[in-house]
Amino acid sequence: MSTIDEQIRAYQAQEYNVLLPSANIQRISEFHDTVLEVVPLSLTCGDAYPYDNRDIDKAQKFGIAKPGLLKLSHAAGIVWRWEATQRIDQLLTRDYVAYQAVGALRQADGTWIDLKGSYELDLEVVEQELRTLYTKIARSLRREQKLKTEDAVQAYIADNVQQEVLRKRKHKLRLAETGAMLAVIRSLLAMKSLYTRQELQRPFVVPRVVFSPNLTDPEIRRAMILSSVRAVQDLYGVPAPATARSAIDLPPGEPEGTEDSTPGAKESLARTPEVTTAPPAAPLPAAQSETSLAASGAQDTVATQSVTSHPAPVPHTAPPAAAATPERQPTDVPVASADSVPQIRSLEEFAQCPRELIPAALRALMPRKGFKATLLTNPRIEDWTHEQHCGFVKMLLARPDVVLASDTIDSGDDGRVRPAT
Repeated sequence: MSTIDEQIRAYQAQEYNVLLPSANIQRISEFHDTVLEVVPLSLTCGDAYPYDNRDIDKAQKFGIAKPGLLKLSHAAGIVWRWEATQRIDQLLTRDYVAYQAVGALRQADGTWIDLKGSYELDLEVVEQELRTLYTKIARSLRREQKLKTEDAVQAYIADNVQQEVLRKRKHKLRLAETGAMLAVIRSLLAMKSLYTRQELQRPFVVPRVVFSPNLTDPEIRRAMILSSVRAVQDLYGVPAPATARSAIDLPPGEPEGTEDSTPGAKESLARTPEVTTAPPAAPLPAAQSETSLAASGAQDTVATQSVTSHPAPVPHTAPPAAAATPERQPTDVPVASADSVPQIRSLEEFAQCPRELIPAALRALMPRKGFKATLLTNPRIEDWTHEQHCGFVKMLLARPDVVLASDTIDSGDDGRVRPAT
């Protein structure tokens, strides 16, 4: 693939209209790159207007019209500062309007160049210019005997001037806004005011700076995935977690969907579900295969999702003064290797965690932070470097904790279920 300098030399050899601020383009930022956009302009589409002759077939010099300049600005990636693009006159008369526009163009190092352009429209001056123009045209028509009398000449001048002034008065704000924006485009792209017919027949080449990071780096690729996920969540919201069916089951002997004939049985069943007890899971081996890691990550994600059904509130009664407050009973929800896998709740605990236990600790931290293992580009956490572990744990600690089944279910001595304190 040819470099950007080779492409520029090839376009210049074909005499294209290359709009470049310098002879060579250097890539300064590692996150940005420059591409060349080829934009052909057409006289039949109104991209240019004749300057030296009213007849487009006889004209030899042309100015770039609004459609052509907008095509070039879109190709170059010009953005507008709409908070500063506004009318700047004091609204003193109906015949005068001034407008300013501020545009910005990204450079090869990723920085932006802002440029301000203004345009003034004074209808008194415009009327004088139109009267001079149509006087010349009427005199030419008088010599050609197309206008027979002097009264016909004056009527021709007055009618055309009045028609043009009324049209400009009706759209004076739009004309001033367009004039200011076109002035900014010509200045940012360093364009000439006039082009010959031969120059317009060749396309224009416009450089455009695009965001192009190195996606071969796993850290950059992971950051791009996380940013896209967060953008979708900011736009559509975070989906509600599913019910943890593996953590709470129906009582034995009562299949799901059946109804009890005893009054209040259904309400009692909804308020006092039994928590199943499962043996603690064995610690994850260091050399576990990618297939088993993916399966275990999916099971951990399902087991730690929050419960959508809320228990009914329990009325609070003040205990007797002599009675001691009962200690909180440990939850029966299984926790994978709670004795061997350390819990990471801050960067200090991460720094004190042994290196060989960091992968298992990160796998235990991901469900608590609501991070799915399927978002990892490399699920082999054991193969990561320590710097990658540090960056990953910082990202996880910045996320809020999700509500786990073990944090929402607390079975007391009375057999009722209440939120853990």
